[in-house]
Amino acid sequence: MTIDEALERFLTQLRADGRSEHTVRQYERHVRLLARWAADVGHTGAAGELSHEDLARFLASPHGRTSARGGTRKASSTNALRGSLRGFFACLHRAGYIAQDPCGSSAGRCAGGRRRGASRMTSAAGSSRRGRRRWP
Repeated sequence: MTIDEALERFLTQLRADGRSEHTVRQYERHVRLLARWAADVGHTGAAGELSHEDLARFLASPHGRTSARGGTRKASSTNALRGSLRGFFACLHRAGYIAQDPCGSSAGRCAGGRRRGASRMTSAAGSSRRGRRRWP
């Protein structure tokens, strides 16, 4: 299944889940950006063949680092892009469209993000931060 085919199914699911059109359009922009990068670098475009290393290369590339206005993407925008990719691949994996989630815990990190379930240490005693929402 290509990234574009998977994206159409994902967008349908987001709408069925009652997500706002703004959210749906943001996911669409971010995943289409990944698809464009994959085509430009000669990747097959198959969603199931992307690895976490591919996602890291995408985020480090001009496609992932440059804003729509041509400047450098802000950290918050990069985090939103990374979150969109995490949500996209997690949904595809749960639905059985791809065998392995390149952002999942078995992949270690999603292109530089914190590994899911890993705690941040806030003191030498080893307490973890509480009250933070864990994103998929």
